[in-house]
Amino acid sequence: MPSARSGSIFVTGGSGFIGRRFLTALRSAGFEKVTCLTRKPVPEGTDASGWKFLPGDLSTPESYSSFLAQADVVVHLAAATGNAGDEELRRINVDATRRLLHECERHGVSRMLYVSSIAAKYRDLEHYAYGRSKMEAETAVRQSRVDYTILRPTIVLGPDSPIWPRLRSLATLPLPLVIGDGKTRIQPIDVADVARAMILLLERSRFSGEILELGGPEVLTFDDLIRRIRAAASRPATPVVHLPASALRGILSVAGRVLGSRLPVTPGQLVPFTSDGVADPNDLAAELRPTMTNLQTLLDSLAASR
Repeated sequence: MPSARSGSIFVTGGSGFIGRRFLTALRSAGFEKVTCLTRKPVPEGTDASGWKFLPGDLSTPESYSSFLAQADVVVHLAAATGNAGDEELRRINVDATRRLLHECERHGVSRMLYVSSIAAKYRDLEHYAYGRSKMEAETAVRQSRVDYTILRPTIVLGPDSPIWPRLRSLATLPLPLVIGDGKTRIQPIDVADVARAMILLLERSRFSGEILELGGPEVLTFDDLIRRIRAAASRPATPVVHLPASALRGILSVAGRVLGSRLPVTPGQLVPFTSDGVADPNDLAAELRPTMTNLQTLLDSLAASR
């Protein structure tokens, strides 16, 4: 079996938020043979380091199958996010993952690192199509013949984080706003720490059928997070206003029937405000925690970069 760094890695979703940071870490760690499948326009071919960049789509295996056949391990990051419609979430997160697994089995690719989400274990998946799609994709990975590790990050923050502008907007209103009672517990993590965890799993060839949850060094409530983002943005301290999640979900459901995909927030996107997103302990998280980015340092950095 090839060593971790000399083996061939096939990456999906390399142009996404976590994917970009992961590829940077992968280069720094000295991995030599990498093929990146991306839906975004890229110059097809091989760069100076020998990495290949492949325009393609997980939904069309013929666009990537021949490259996958040369891989020793797949790192599966590609996903539709929480603001996509239910059909798109199923098409990309569930159906395309099943196709990818089928192609792995067909070509003898025996190892996969699947990056899921803490949302897969939210208690209210009935109202959260994104979390439901990640849970179903996890099930497909677990039922496949591929040796796997599933990584479930909590809320991931960093430069270009999709959720950061929304959190900052809520925190910097004249009166900061939280959906629900604000007591939901969360554990934000720096995207760089997620990438480090992925590198460790690859370096150690850890594909033993585990689900590893990964959160940052601090657990706090949504109220606390919004207050700290507000302070980092140099806004005066004020009481936090709470909007009942059930009432707001009803309003958004009605509005969604009129506006469809133009609705800026879906009813399902309220679920993270009312479902605890705290990682279960494991040895990987314990090893990384002493050197993880401090939450206050992360919030100060993000506030300053706006």
